[in-house]
Amino acid sequence: DLADETSPLQLTPAEQDATYSALSGPLYETHSAKAVAVLLLRLDALLSDGSASYQHEVVTVEHVLPPQPASGSAWCSWVPDPAERLHWVHRLGNLALLSRKKNSAASNYEFSKKKTAYFTRGGICTFGLTTQVLQHSDWTVAVMAQRQQMLLQTLEEAWRLQGRISRAEQAAQLLAAQAQAESGALFELSQRQYGVLARAHETGSGFVVLQGSRARASWVGIAHHYSGLHDQLIQDGALQPDGDDEFWIFTREVSFQSPSAAAAVILGRADNGRKSWRLQGTLITYGTWLASQPASQQASGRDEE
Repeated sequence: DLADETSPLQLTPAEQDATYSALSGPLYETHSAKAVAVLLLRLDALLSDGSASYQHEVVTVEHVLPPQPASGSAWCSWVPDPAERLHWVHRLGNLALLSRKKNSAASNYEFSKKKTAYFTRGGICTFGLTTQVLQHSDWTVAVMAQRQQMLLQTLEEAWRLQGRISRAEQAAQLLAAQAQAESGALFELSQRQYGVLARAHETGSGFVVLQGSRARASWVGIAHHYSGLHDQLIQDGALQPDGDDEFWIFTREVSFQSPSAAAAVILGRADNGRKSWRLQGTLITYGTWLASQPASQQASGRDEE
């Protein structure tokens, strides 16, 4: 179900933020001209609840405030600062749709003439997006900012971007998760195609894999002394089938002499556990974490690999 919040095709909070940021900015820096036209057509459909359907031989995007207005024009009196004009000219709040080819001369018309002679045909404008523009008597920063906010909110609701998390918020969450993980020293071992396979914690005297973790049902690597440990755990009942032919489940906590021994049993092949185990929710490896601990703890930790 594409609309289900748990669908893997839904945007992550980070992807939502990246999408919203791109929509908020100068569109012609992040999108092609055709893409901007498609985006505005989607907006126009949303504004009309999708009930309107138009057939146009030509659809073009028009900047309400011209990129280069004539000096002494009303445009320059409404937005006198060139930097502010540059800020707004390519944003949603300043864009409209036309059903005719662009006319470079018409783009610099004064606003009153542009509305009657360019944005309408026979006094009629078929695009709801452009009809919004016709309702205003002047075109100031405040007008563009209000329109920008309204259009972004329309897309935000249609494309489910309300759960976005900014980069600063993501960084803060990662730091909080790291601090929490370090306080409990819980580690994860994962593979891209299988996700998280196992979780474990360091006790100082052993590296303990938690109950419910998964391990390969058989040894798949070259011969190694850890393969005997893998077989022994199966014989002892610590590893048992759980409806998956490829991976079995730990029925209880199991203490290993090192992270590498634990990783080898789980992956069914020899592995450097100091690199493959990571502090839960972070990219910090076990080896990096261990090196950051007090010297006394390093000496008692799983340091022999």
